Amino acid sequence: GPVPGPPASRRRPEPCGLAPVGVAGWRSGRPEQRHATSSGRLGSIPTMRVLTVCSGNICRSPTAEAALKEALAAEGLADRVEVDSAGTGPWHVGEPPDRRMRKAAADAGLHLDGRGRQLAPGDVEDYDLVLTMDRSNQRDVLRLAGDDARDRVRMFREFDPEADPGDDEVPDPYYDGRETFDEVVVIARRTAREVVEQLRGQLA
Repeated sequence: GPVPGPPASRRRPEPCGLAPVGVAGWRSGRPEQRHATSSGRLGSIPTMRVLTVCSGNICRSPTAEAALKEALAAEGLADRVEVDSAGTGPWHVGEPPDRRMRKAAADAGLHLDGRGRQLAPGDVEDYDLVLTMDRSNQRDVLRLAGDDARDRVRMFREFDPEADPGDDEVPDPYYDGRETFDEVVVIARRTAREVVEQLRGQLA
């Protein structure tokens, strides 16, 4: 059966009355995707696909993506879960992550790469778990989600063991200084470890 949300000892009231739900099993009835290697042979088959979403896909969501990949690698699960990121708007499509975000992440030993892309209508159905950085992002994603995909959309900090009730958003550092960029890195890593802990139980 599905794994519950964060441990009861660290669980806080769910936003919008959303009950804790598992983060796996959402691929039920959907074919696994095989990825060809450079040699043309089939590579490993991820058993889950996770998407992180913010507004422009140059600050928060690529940092959460990198933090999830880091945490998955640490648990030996990098070949079991595919992680990507996207933005709800078109403002930074094709651009690399914000240089200030890259700098803050690099100084903490976290590497950001990729190019900004906008969330596509079919993304919610194509991913098993969609993690949004704030409530505005969540509303935008839910507008694209079909009725059978809405339970895949979760707030990223819903899994943050240190988040307080009502404090479930990742701050947007775009118009702020270095301190907020550093804070995003810390939040992303801490939350990513808890997300991966939940996934690990499903992938065992």
